[in-house]
Amino acid sequence: MGYRLQMSGEIHDWLTDLHETDPPTALQVGQALAALISEGASLGPPLVVPVAATWPEDLPGALDASYQHRLDRLQVVRKRAAEAAWLVKDLQDQIDELESAQARLEDRRRRALATGQKDDVEKAGRQRDAAERDITQARQLLPWITETEAWLRTRLQRLERRTEEFRVRKELLKATYLAARAEIQVDEEIPTAADPEATAQAAARLRDATAEIRRELGRQPLPEGLLELRPGAPGDDQIRLIFGLEPPATALLIAVLEGREAARDQYREAVLLSADVLLEARAGQTPEAWAHGYDDPRSLAEEFFPGQAAEVDAGAAALVARNRARTLAEQRTRLGLTQTEVAERMGLGPDQVAAIERADPGTTDVRTLVGYIEALGGRLEITAEFGGDRVVLRLQLRPPLAPPPVHGRSPVPFQLCPPSAAAHRSACLLPFAVILPHPPASPHVLNYVLLLRAYC
Repeated sequence: MGYRLQMSGEIHDWLTDLHETDPPTALQVGQALAALISEGASLGPPLVVPVAATWPEDLPGALDASYQHRLDRLQVVRKRAAEAAWLVKDLQDQIDELESAQARLEDRRRRALATGQKDDVEKAGRQRDAAERDITQARQLLPWITETEAWLRTRLQRLERRTEEFRVRKELLKATYLAARAEIQVDEEIPTAADPEATAQAAARLRDATAEIRRELGRQPLPEGLLELRPGAPGDDQIRLIFGLEPPATALLIAVLEGREAARDQYREAVLLSADVLLEARAGQTPEAWAHGYDDPRSLAEEFFPGQAAEVDAGAAALVARNRARTLAEQRTRLGLTQTEVAERMGLGPDQVAAIERADPGTTDVRTLVGYIEALGGRLEITAEFGGDRVVLRLQLRPPLAPPPVHGRSPVPFQLCPPSAAAHRSACLLPFAVILPHPPASPHVLNYVLLLRAYC
C-alpha cells in the first residue's frame, strides 16, 4: 500500500525551481517521490530511513558537554562568591578606616577649639560629619552584602555537590551505554558467535541507558513516524527530504536539505524543526503544510514533469528494485553468507548474484528473486489484491515440470502453499504456473503485488 503525498507551498516552489535550474536532480527527486507514493511503507534503507536511525545524537558527548556546562556555571558562581566575599571584607575595612578617620578628625576639632582656631574647628567638624555619613551608609550596605555573600557561598557549595554527583552519574551512564553498544556491535559483526539472550539483554540495557541519559539531559525522544527520503542513496546524498507520516497513510514533506554542507551543518536543526512541525500537524495546527497533495505518481509527474511521466515511472521502478535488492544483500550479510556461497546454492556464478544485488535489468523477475531468497533460507510471498481483499500466496521453486504453455507464454513453475496450510506441507497445491498478464486480460485477473519477506 502506497502513501498519499502532501507538501507545503514552500516545498512545492522549491521543487518547481529545482526543475528549472537543475532538471536531472529534480527528476531524481521526482522519481524518489513517485516510488514513495507507489510503494509506501514497503520502502526501506537506504532510500527511506527513520530519522532516529541517523539522528546525530552523541549521547556520551552530550553528557560531557552538559558536565562542562555545569563546570562553567560553577566557575561563574565561584567567581561571584569570591567577589562578594571581597566586597564584605573591603567594606568592613572601609568602615574601620572611616571610624579611625572620624576619631582623628574629632581630636583635631577639639584641639582647634581649645586653641581658638575657628576655621579649623569648622573644617574638622565638616570632615567628621562626612565620615559619619559614609560610615552610616557603609553599615547599611554591609548586612545586605554579607547576606548576599552567604547566599552565594551556600549556592556554590550546593552546585559543587550537584556537579560532583552529576559527574559520577555521567561516568556510570556512559560506561553502561558504551558497554551495551559495544556488545551489540560485536554481535552484529560476528553473528555466528552471538548469544541471542545476551544480545537481547544488552539491547535492553542500551535502551534503558539511552532513556536515562535523555532524562538526565532533559531531552524528549523524536516523534514516531519521522523519516528521511534520500533520492540519490546510497552514493549521492546531495538531496535529503524529511517527512512525517500524518496521518499514517500520508507522507507529509516537511524539510529539504540541499547540498552536503547543509546536511552536515543544519541537519540537527532541520530534524528538531521537523519534529515540532509533525507534532503541530498531528494537533491540527499547521493546515498550510497540506497545501498540495498527490494521490498517485502520475499526478505528481503531470504537475512537475509534464511529458516525462514514463521516465518518472521507470526511474521510480528502478529505485524500488535497487532498494529491495540492497535489502536482500544486507540480509545476506547479516546471515554471514558470501555472494559465492549464495551463487553455489542457486547454481549461478558470483557475478550473477552481484547483478541481482545491484538490481541490474533482468535480474529482479519473480523466479530469480525466489531462488535468491531460498538460497538465504527464506521464502517469498505474493499478495493478491481483490479490491479490499488480500490473499497471501507463498511461493517455492520446484524442479521444472514443463506444463503446457498458457496463452502462448512460458509459465514459471512454482508450488503455491496457502497460509492456512503452512503447518501441513502435504496440503500445498499441485505444481501451478503463475502467469502475470500485462496488460490484464480482463478486470477480474488478479493484480499481484510482490511483498518480499525473508523468513530466515
